[in-house]
Amino acid sequence: SRIPVWYAFNVTGATTPTVAITKSATWAIQAVLFHVRGLTTTDPLDKTASTGGTTVNITSGATATLSQADEYIIGIGASDFGGATYTVGATYGNLTQRSAAAGDIAMQDKTVAATSAVTSTMTLSNTTDQIGAVATFKIAAAATTTSISTALMMGV
Repeated sequence: SRIPVWYAFNVTGATTPTVAITKSATWAIQAVLFHVRGLTTTDPLDKTASTGGTTVNITSGATATLSQADEYIIGIGASDFGGATYTVGATYGNLTQRSAAAGDIAMQDKTVAATSAVTSTMTLSNTTDQIGAVATFKIAAAATTTSISTALMMGV
């Protein structure tokens, strides 16, 4: 299993972004699309980490030390169970999840105010092959808040 992180930054209100996902007949796909305000407008992605396992405890592993104190963190968990449910990890919020016959995916988020490395953890309802990932994004210096809105979660 893999969790690639794709992102578009500095998208203005005057544009209408489009995402096209093409699925091969032999692969299962789970995707999360989201929108975040208040990030830097020049390459906001800072650090990532991911690791897999076969337990109910999903972890991303730790990122390297963050580049700045104020960052927005997204944690992702995915499994091939197809009916599992997720429990949000400690210090995270806004758990969003999607289940499909081919597998499940969940996302959670938080903001931090320190440069310490971060890890995303979640609990899965069933023991199965799973993978966890975390991505950190730099918040703009002038931003006082960030927000997330889940545009689409899919599993096919």
